[in-house]
Amino acid sequence: MGIVFLLMNACQDSYIDGVTMVYEEKKCENPWNALPEQGNYLVEVRGYLEGNEIQVEWISIDVYDENVDAGCTTCNCPTGRNVVIKIPTRDARKAENVGFVLND
Repeated sequence: MGIVFLLMNACQDSYIDGVTMVYEEKKCENPWNALPEQGNYLVEVRGYLEGNEIQVEWISIDVYDENVDAGCTTCNCPTGRNVVIKIPTRDARKAENVGFVLND
């Protein structure tokens, strides 16, 4: 019984201290090797993060402005979307190193 309790707590502990972070997505100048319009985009982003030893609990897209990219044609133009992730606190510095910031 005690072993089962310890195993359950070990699985839960990795996310108890989680943080939510955001990355302002660009048209094509993002650290992962995928474009926002790709069908498997979030799978690619998750793979990139996990390849950089960032454990991802969940990942989503938040649209904050559908018209932000009107007239902007360079790769570093924002798309009007944020990539939002929930990760363990211990991985926050690694996520900051690839451009994520804490979600206020």
